[in-house]
Amino acid sequence: MSATLLQGREVAAAIGEAIGTRVEAITAAGEAPPSLRILLVGNDDASAVYAGGLQKAGVKLGMSVEIDTY
Repeated sequence: MSATLLQGREVAAAIGEAIGTRVEAITAAGEAPPSLRILLVGNDDASAVYAGGLQKAGVKLGMSVEIDTY
C-alpha cells in the first residue's frame, strides 16, 4: 500500500477561494455578508489563538466575524 501526500494548503486555498466567491456574490446582491460568531469558553491561550486565526480568515473572505468570551 502506498501513501498519498495530501496538499492541505492547496486544498484550503481552493476552499477559501470558493467561499470568497460566494460571499462576494451575496454582498453584490445587496444581502448582508455571512457572519461567524466564535464563543470562547474559559481561558485557554491556544483556543484564543485558533479563534483569532478563524477571525482573520473570515474577515479576509468578507465575512462578519465576532469573538465572544464566556
